[in-house]
Amino acid sequence: MPLKIAITKNNTLLFAQATGQRAFPLEAKGGNKFSFAAAGITLQFEPAKKTFTLIQGGATYLFTKTD
Repeated sequence: MPLKIAITKNNTLLFAQATGQRAFPLEAKGGNKFSFAAAGITLQFEPAKKTFTLIQGGATYLFTKTD
């Protein structure tokens, strides 16, 4: 997927922002899992692997952290 997603923190809130889109807030669900219910998005982070999985609309996409 040619999409990049930036994950940022503002005080105690976590936000995600896909290329060319507005940032959206993520709601903590526990166990390194976050969601954005309005778009049906779930993000599952794997900090040790520096990856996260995005699940939306029945599709699953793996993202790897870049510097």
